Amino acid sequence: MKIKFLAFTISAVLAGFMISGCGDEETVAPSIYSAPDDSTSLNTTYKGQHTVLVFTIADTIELINANVGDKRLEITSTALGQSIWGTIDANDPFKVILDSVFQESLAIGQVEANNIRAGGTGTLSKDYKTVKTSIKIKQGTAKVAGSPISIAGQELKGSFNK
Repeated sequence: MKIKFLAFTISAVLAGFMISGCGDEETVAPSIYSAPDDSTSLNTTYKGQHTVLVFTIADTIELINANVGDKRLEITSTALGQSIWGTIDANDPFKVILDSVFQESLAIGQVEANNIRAGGTGTLSKDYKTVKTSIKIKQGTAKVAGSPISIAGQELKGSFNK
């Protein structure tokens, strides 16, 4: 009786292993880190423009993810003359939440901005061909035609293509 019970137990365990297998392979969702060639790096240049108020500013940006595992991304901007860092959104792997920007003085095209505090987002299209940016200005002034005006509440929108 003990031998039959042991044989039944071993058969049941083996059947369980065969039915369940080793499990499905883990699928990784595409993200801002997945370059189209499935490499682990996305260091790509995009050309386009920013718009704020009535101004359009041509720019070239580059997305750089030097440390893939840290969920951080650097966006360099030729027109802004600086890099903006961000963190990949946990709910949308193609969206970056940009770190707050504090800039004492910044010349962008025809506009001289002062005491800027801003934050925003950047979004990469799923075909990796377009980047949209939205930087919301929380405080700051700009000199337009020599006169300072408040730009708090304005948005610097960008659209860039590969």
